[in-house]
Parts: sequence; C-alpha cells; structure tokens
Amino acid sequence: MASRIYRIVKYVEDHFSSFAVSRLIMLSGVKVRKYTRDSSDDPQDFAKVWRAVQELAKTHSQLDELTHLINDQ
Repeated sequence: MASRIYRIVKYVEDHFSSFAVSRLIMLSGVKVRKYTRDSSDDPQDFAKVWRAVQELAKTHSQLDELTHLINDQ
C-alpha cells in the first residue's frame, strides 16, 4: 500500500507546483519529502498534512479528488 502522504505530495506537485509542496510543508510542519511510495504514514503527520492540504485545495472538486486518492488504495 502506497503512503497516503506520498500520494498527497504527488498530487500537489502534479496539479499545483513544487512551491505548493513547500507551502504544504510550512503549513503542516511535516517533512513530507521523507515519505516515499512504500513508507508507512505516521498518523499524526498524516493528520497535519491532511489539514494543510485542505487549505491548499482551491475547489471542492480538488478536495474530492484528494479524498478519493487517499481512500482508493
């Protein structure tokens, strides 16, 4: 199972920009780049990243996509 944090970072980078990943790091306080596809998510880190990415998502459809992405695999 792929890391949910990794999938969030990949989504943010692909749909927004590398700068948005930096904002995600600043908003969450989590070093998200340490998470790889096969990493295990720390539940506290995931909660922080999820709250931060909700601030970055500009539309409900983006938030829906992210929700589907993290629940999909």
